Amino acid sequence: LSILSSEERSRLADIRRPEAARRYLNTRLQLRGILASYLDEAPARLSFIVRPGGKPELARLPVQFNLSHSHELGLLAVSALHPVGIDLEKIRDMKYPSRIARRMFSAEVWQQWSAAMAGENQQLLFFRQWTALEARQKAFGYGIFATPVPPDDLHCRHFFAADGFVAALATPSSHDEPALRFFNSPPTAYDAA
Repeated sequence: LSILSSEERSRLADIRRPEAARRYLNTRLQLRGILASYLDEAPARLSFIVRPGGKPELARLPVQFNLSHSHELGLLAVSALHPVGIDLEKIRDMKYPSRIARRMFSAEVWQQWSAAMAGENQQLLFFRQWTALEARQKAFGYGIFATPVPPDDLHCRHFFAADGFVAALATPSSHDEPALRFFNSPPTAYDAA
């Protein structure tokens, strides 16, 4: 726990459910370990700030990152060049997907979604559009209910992060589309910290 900041340790102490506390701890340790390896810096020396809108960033280093998790899976996007946003969702049944889609998606996306065949296709399309929306918003540190970032301002790349999980990575359209590299980081990699 020594590599965590006092704020991270305080937040960890406030988490009541053991499973949620374990997930938070693992996420923070993994985040620090991965970013530290990119920066050739000790994980404990990394200092984070939170921008208006809630997006965390490194206090004094120029690397951009964004984190998302769903159930037991997490994704971290890292870029030395430009803002990145990433979102991950487990494909699952939803109670009121049409209400959410109508409220959150653009008119064009709503029409595509509502025209899709019911069932699995519509469910997959919902989560592809949802992760794209969240990734775009997160790239610039905007909340999900803030004014939507125009889709043309960002590349949005969809992929399956694991069986049953869909993800989207958003990067500025003014840059070349990034290369994706995947690394599996075991949940216990930093248990000794």
